[in-house]
Amino acid sequence: MKMADVNYDGFCVIFFHGVGGSGDGWRDFLHRVVPKGTHLIYPTAQKYPVTLYGGRTMNSWFNLIDRNTTDVYELKTCTNFVHHLINEEIKRGRNPENIVVGGFSQGAALALYAVMTFDKKLGGLFILSGWQPVDWEFPPSVYPSPLHAIPNITTPVLHCHGQLDCQIRLGTAYHCKRSLENFLVNYQFKEVPDVGHEVNDEMEHDVTMFISKIVKEKEIMKKST
Repeated sequence: MKMADVNYDGFCVIFFHGVGGSGDGWRDFLHRVVPKGTHLIYPTAQKYPVTLYGGRTMNSWFNLIDRNTTDVYELKTCTNFVHHLINEEIKRGRNPENIVVGGFSQGAALALYAVMTFDKKLGGLFILSGWQPVDWEFPPSVYPSPLHAIPNITTPVLHCHGQLDCQIRLGTAYHCKRSLENFLVNYQFKEVPDVGHEVNDEMEHDVTMFISKIVKEKEIMKKST
């Protein structure tokens, strides 16, 4: 789609793939889950050595030292890139609440951190087989607190995780769930049975319905104003 053909009054979905993947690898999935006319952005990460995989060079948003350790500097550098993508859409006239961000695995971790640290309320976030990086920045707290003042505390969040995921264990997903439930108002977690580190038809359906609901609610609000 040429930039001149983009409707900045409509919705945009920005999606981030997992380590070793590519944006193009998710193109068909994204076209299936969004309403017609949605602008899609699905960048591909640059190639870097990933310590977790023996230093192999692969598409990666940030280095993974092991399954529990993220290179925080690289995560935050890449988060600036995500914020830049979002801000470019806003500069072109798109309402930030018409922007939905999502990702799979490492891309889901990036999407989660980027949305939770963005300075404007967005339309939604979906996390597929992901985890919460640098969770110490979001400690348990009693309302009201600085944590409860983040712009996206009321943003709809869908979190899906395969019950049989052996790369990002279900326990890691539940740790993320407990953290996010502490301060997010509109958070939904779904444990998907008989699914590993992948996205199946059920998860695809859930994402489709999640995005559709956000779009419909915004349309209703627009008509009532």
